[in-house]
Amino acid sequence: MNSLRTDKIRSFVTKAIIVLGILLMAFMVQGSRKSVHAASKKYVYYSSLSRQENYSTYWGRTSKISLKGKKLKITGTLTRAKSEQMISRAGRLLPKKKRTFKLAKSCKFYFRSEDGLSRVSKSNFMKYAKRYLGLGFVIFTNKSGKVTRLYLSS
Repeated sequence: MNSLRTDKIRSFVTKAIIVLGILLMAFMVQGSRKSVHAASKKYVYYSSLSRQENYSTYWGRTSKISLKGKKLKITGTLTRAKSEQMISRAGRLLPKKKRTFKLAKSCKFYFRSEDGLSRVSKSNFMKYAKRYLGLGFVIFTNKSGKVTRLYLSS
């Protein structure tokens, strides 16, 4: 009778270990799939900078922007595409939420107008971005998801 009880306990423990092993492998596969997928493509994000609630564009509206150290924090909707030319044709409008982008060491800041691109300092860029005048705001990221260029366009 005692050996029957020991066999049942041993059988239960063996089954529990097998189930836990399968669950552990499933979580590991799921975790590795996410990390590989997240850093596989480079994107361009577009939005307009405005705090007005009724101001809305097809390409999104950013209502808050901050740049501290090597992090760019944005609250609002963004349009994401694989290239700048694809924003109007095949861009995907992302829902409103807070997003944080890391800046690459070689990140450059530009103003874009009819005359072309002009490079500006980080502080001058943020001075105009924080005015929320409805300017176009473009973020270029590399394959690792870090920001390489930022444009403000009129």
